[in-house]
Amino acid sequence: MATLSVAYVGFLMLSGRIEVRRAGQVLIGCFILFGAPAIAGGIRASLLADSVAAAPLEDAADMEPSAPIVPQSMPRSYDPYAGASVGVQ
Repeated sequence: MATLSVAYVGFLMLSGRIEVRRAGQVLIGCFILFGAPAIAGGIRASLLADSVAAAPLEDAADMEPSAPIVPQSMPRSYDPYAGASVGVQ
């Protein structure tokens, strides 16, 4: 829809039927429409930053280190391509 509206406004500007200010308003509207998620995310982040800043932080010295995560090894007979369509051997 935005592509069609910008093309239509451009055509109207070329034919002299619309003024530049109105065309700018259409373009700004498209930027606001497509930028709405980023605008809302920025507003939410600023509101959450105020509530997080008010919360007390835990002291890092009081926290105990967690055990390292060790990945499990695959068995030697592991075949990633064996699936339901492959017959049992």
